[in-house]
Amino acid sequence: MKTTVELPRILLQRAKVVAAQRHTTLKNLLIQGLEHVVRPAAPAGARTLSSEEAEFLELDPVGVPVLKSRTGKQHQVTNQEIDLLRDKLEV
Repeated sequence: MKTTVELPRILLQRAKVVAAQRHTTLKNLLIQGLEHVVRPAAPAGARTLSSEEAEFLELDPVGVPVLKSRTGKQHQVTNQEIDLLRDKLEV
């Protein structure tokens, strides 16, 4: 759905910079921000992410940390991909 929103110029400029740094669009950045604000409050004692963790992780609906997508698309990691990474890292 399309809508028009008036934003302070400096906020819009900063948002564009952040979107570029995260390799995403302004639209996706706004969607992520709104989803964060309207999400139900976490139950008492629920895990929260540090600012460093929040750069690349988000919590799923049950509180499990998952990697953020740079493209906004979700990707199901397969066992084969994990095995390839383990081989590469010699883990």
